[in-house]
Amino acid sequence: MESGNLTLNRRFIKGVPGLPQCPDYANHPNLVTSFCLNAKMITALCEDSNNPQNLEQFNTPCPNKTICMNFKTAPDPSIAPEYEVFAMCVDEGSVKSFNNNRKDGFFCKTYKVDSVTNGKATISVDIYDANSKLVKVRSISIDTGSQHGSMQDTNNYTSIINCKNGQKIKTC
Repeated sequence: MESGNLTLNRRFIKGVPGLPQCPDYANHPNLVTSFCLNAKMITALCEDSNNPQNLEQFNTPCPNKTICMNFKTAPDPSIAPEYEVFAMCVDEGSVKSFNNNRKDGFFCKTYKVDSVTNGKATISVDIYDANSKLVKVRSISIDTGSQHGSMQDTNNYTSIINCKNGQKIKTC
């Protein structure tokens, strides 16, 4: 789980490690979206400038000591209120994790959130198995005491919450 806020332009800076890339600049230069293929790989969907329906997938490996996490941005107030989803590799030291010791059941953990900017934080929960592959679970939920969100039959959940430094968040 990671907190912070990131404004996503549809194109990241080319060549920056840990960010989705569209390496076919001549034919598919525009980043549409990205997602984690596994804990160490981002998949970027890139569109053709002349034909936006023509999409190509490109995989970008995460640098050492990073983990791929899925996020979403807050909607831009000047356009339709839609979230943009994207993935990026996050430093392992910034990621909170817990191990269920390969047991089935219901697991919860409470985390303290730091590095909050302007009273908002993006919380991302990605579920990986022992082989670093995304694995679907019955439900993921986040509870801050004043805000609650959940998603069923998924391998990740991300939410933008109102938050302050030191606030505790329960994840199940």
